[in-house]
Amino acid sequence: MSNKLDLYSSDSQDDTTYYASAGDDQIRYFQIGVKDIWELETLSEPMRGTSYVTFNESYGGDYNDVGYAITESDDGGYIIGGVSSSFGSTGLDAFLTKKDLQGSEIWFNTFGGVNPEQVSDILYTTDGGFLILGSTESYGSELTDLLLVKVDVDGNEEWINTYGGSGFDNGNEVIISSTGAYYIIGSTGSYGEGGRDVWVLVVDDQGNEAQSLTLGDDLNNYGISIIEDLDGNFLLLSNDQTDNSDDYNVLLRKINSEGDLLWSNTYGGNQNDFAYSMVSDGFGGYMICGSTMSEGQGLKDGWVLKIDEDGSELLSHTYGGSSNDVFNEIIITNDNNFVLCGVTESEMSSGGYDVWLIKIDNQGFAIWERTIGGESSEQAYGIQEVIDGGFIITGSENSTGNNNYFLLKTDSEGIISD
Repeated sequence: MSNKLDLYSSDSQDDTTYYASAGDDQIRYFQIGVKDIWELETLSEPMRGTSYVTFNESYGGDYNDVGYAITESDDGGYIIGGVSSSFGSTGLDAFLTKKDLQGSEIWFNTFGGVNPEQVSDILYTTDGGFLILGSTESYGSELTDLLLVKVDVDGNEEWINTYGGSGFDNGNEVIISSTGAYYIIGSTGSYGEGGRDVWVLVVDDQGNEAQSLTLGDDLNNYGISIIEDLDGNFLLLSNDQTDNSDDYNVLLRKINSEGDLLWSNTYGGNQNDFAYSMVSDGFGGYMICGSTMSEGQGLKDGWVLKIDEDGSELLSHTYGGSSNDVFNEIIITNDNNFVLCGVTESEMSSGGYDVWLIKIDNQGFAIWERTIGGESSEQAYGIQEVIDGGFIITGSENSTGNNNYFLLKTDSEGIISD
């Protein structure tokens, strides 16, 4: 260890306990040194101590419950959006729940009808409430429509809107733009060129449609993520079918606020490559994560791309082992690095599928890597850094034959203390 500080010493062999106080949310490492009668010192291995609040909590009922999106509320609580067949109406309903800083439930609300709903994203709104984005088969057309629900600070429904036509339509991510409008990216089978097209939908703060745009060809094109740049243009991330063989590559498009295409670039190889999340790197570029079968050493590897402001690929890194490994979300941290969450089936798992966390720098080099799980199946879908510098993660675990949703709270190094 470097920069060591002597905290305590004693000449008594019976003196075996010393308490070192620390402020909230700190990680410190400790060593014990013992000197013999010849003044030769033997040091222990460094031991880690943390004052973070950490926990691993699972929730659910008799059926399937999955958490897909997570955010922190203004008062420090944790908001999870997902789907439940244990609570709500019959079938699969959307849910939004708030937990306190120890993971105890404050409220839990469901939204939906007799047919299935899905949740893909939640957004904290400027009035302290939340938007829930997904899809519904209960309302709108006879198939699947994009679903947008606005709730207040306590999770009570303020309005619910559906969007779409006679085909399958869904939303995947929602952001608030510099103009105050909500920009949604998803996919549509009702409009566009055929198959599924990337769909960009713009609505106001009451959910009224202001603009609609489709991009794609006669194959399948699935919208994944959207970011507004400093010039008011928008980056659109999608997974696009390459031909009729069902192989997919990643496509990044840039459009202006009028919907005009500025450029587009494709990334990937000759097998299935998928993107699931994108974030700005803070310097005009973008980091994309997902999975690849074209590169790496496993059946499917975690994949990170770094793209500059013009869409040129700056780096491509794969992570994982000999089996299936996938990144589902990437976030930028307060120290301008990146943390990813996902699932691993490879050697680093403890059996089956485990939650996979990894922190990387802006060149893709790993700073730390963690797996969390047991003999059951666990997958992480959403992650956020919180005010204390730790991380909250949600997803699903299956130890009884049905899925439960979970909330993990780690310290700043991705560790949950015993």
